Amino acid sequence: MLLRQMKYFLAVADCKSFSEAAEQCYISQSAISQQIKALEDELGIALIQRSNRRFLLTEAGEYFYAHAQAMLQSVDELKAGLAEIKAKEHRVFRLGCDGWFPMGAMYQAVNSVLAENSNAEITISFHTHEDALDMLHQAQLDMFLGDLRSADEENDFSYHGLTKTNLGVIVPARSELAAQETLAPEDLAELPCVLPEDVMSVNDWKKFRSLYGFADNRITPPTLRAALARLITDGGYLLLPHRLGLPSEYAGCLQLHPLASNSTAITLDQGAFWQPQNTPFHIKEVRSQLLANLSAALINV
Repeated sequence: MLLRQMKYFLAVADCKSFSEAAEQCYISQSAISQQIKALEDELGIALIQRSNRRFLLTEAGEYFYAHAQAMLQSVDELKAGLAEIKAKEHRVFRLGCDGWFPMGAMYQAVNSVLAENSNAEITISFHTHEDALDMLHQAQLDMFLGDLRSADEENDFSYHGLTKTNLGVIVPARSELAAQETLAPEDLAELPCVLPEDVMSVNDWKKFRSLYGFADNRITPPTLRAALARLITDGGYLLLPHRLGLPSEYAGCLQLHPLASNSTAITLDQGAFWQPQNTPFHIKEVRSQLLANLSAALINV
């Protein structure tokens, strides 16, 4: 027994006409007659007593009519409940961030959105720049906070600039370079770049090399903490936004210096990336709120 057959039966009973019911259901009169006959055959009992062009519901038909209405109403309620669950799932805003974006501003912005909008749900995850852009392409993130590393990225995504920060470099405090106020890429040419895998991918590093002329000499510890320990014991340098500063536990062991090229500070454009197409309204709404709150929070960073 198909739900469609039950709907056809109810339409015939309500319209008291096969032709009108067929028109209402957008099928032919012969097709609706065949479907109801198939329903009666399956149930093994007549639901309609036909007489020329008139008909009456049999006792079984009256019984079936009442219960079919209740069943179809339950089905509608079931569909509505599932749609509500689906809508709730889709309300989750998936925010990605790299390790270089100002975390305090991001957390303030997220907290403000959640305080303003009780229906909003936001998840936060951390990724390398390259991985996050791939996830945007695959619709696994709704927005990514990171730095703009090539003009091509603006063509592939919608991009909203939020702030600029100077690029910094961490070197051991015992290094000869530690005495210089500002460092340039050429000062680092003989040293390995310590490249933590959880902060920057090899492809990200290639982009930085092409932009700023760093020598291709690198080692890749798995984490930022391991990279900082490697700097203390074996030397090298590590790139980091100057704004992030250096954790206090490394004071006296490592130093953070601004980077410059031709006496001009090397700056990073930091902002938000997203895919504009086929974006649900609630995602656009949360994105708009986040961008406004991020702009306000970054003023004090």
